[in-house]
Formats: sequence, C-alpha cells, structure tokens
Amino acid sequence: MLATSFIKPSEIITAVTMAVSDTEFKKGIPEGYYKSLVQKAMEEMALDSLFHKEFLDVPIDKVKLQ
Repeated sequence: MLATSFIKPSEIITAVTMAVSDTEFKKGIPEGYYKSLVQKAMEEMALDSLFHKEFLDVPIDKVKLQ
C-alpha cells in the first residue's frame, strides 16, 4: 500500500465484523459503534483523516494573470 492510499472505514468495519462473525450487526453492536472505534483509533494514531492536501502547479498567463 502506498502512503497516499486511503482505506475507507467501511473496509475496516467489514473486516472486523467478519472476524467476529457479526456481518449483519445482529449481536447487539451497531455499525455506529464500530465507526466510533475506527475514529478513536485514528485519533490515537495521530492521523488527520479528514483533510488530504494535494498541490497542483498550473501555468498562468503572465499578461492576463489567469
């Protein structure tokens, strides 16, 4: 995996619910709880997953400044 690759929270939740045999959320743990655990884990790892900065250099017309 590249450092610029993203993993969706749903991919993590799918893997976890398969590991605990609760893919349909019937064991009393709602999907929102899993999402909050993913968010807490991201905060603990000090990763800012809400913002992704990308830079793009574009040519500018020096006369029109466009």
